[in-house]
Amino acid sequence: MEPDKYTDLLRIEDSNSDKFIKPLLIDLSSKSNGKKKFNLTCVLVESYYPSPNNDKPREPDSNPLSKVSLFGIIFLSICAALVFGLCTLWLAIFHYRRFKQLRLNKKIRVALAKSTQQMLDKSPVIIYDPDNKDHDYGDDNPMCAICLESFQKKEEIRKLSK
Repeated sequence: MEPDKYTDLLRIEDSNSDKFIKPLLIDLSSKSNGKKKFNLTCVLVESYYPSPNNDKPREPDSNPLSKVSLFGIIFLSICAALVFGLCTLWLAIFHYRRFKQLRLNKKIRVALAKSTQQMLDKSPVIIYDPDNKDHDYGDDNPMCAICLESFQKKEEIRKLSK
């Protein structure tokens, strides 16, 4: 039988077709409302792949891993775990060294502040009086060497050592 332009051919050859295919055909024929003629036939072919270990056919989905594939998966997993471990170790060492350097810098700042305060505590405090003739200034209008401002009358100033 040669199909015409209104006929679709599909051949069904299976002992279990009564369970699944016939209800499908009934559903398809009820939806066509008789407007289009079709002949639907299906061929269900089960395929088996021979196993390398035995000659029994097996399901295509039941493909166990070979020893080489299993070894490759385990090897890659171990490599990934080693890389992750090394990266974690490097990150921990990096943060430890950074923390250690920050602690050292803080100790140095505290020691510098302490020594600066000790030096300032040793230098004498003088009350500036421009009318006093017994002063150590060589200038008539002395000024601060740090901020470059002139001293005010009755201002407390420190005399720094040379």
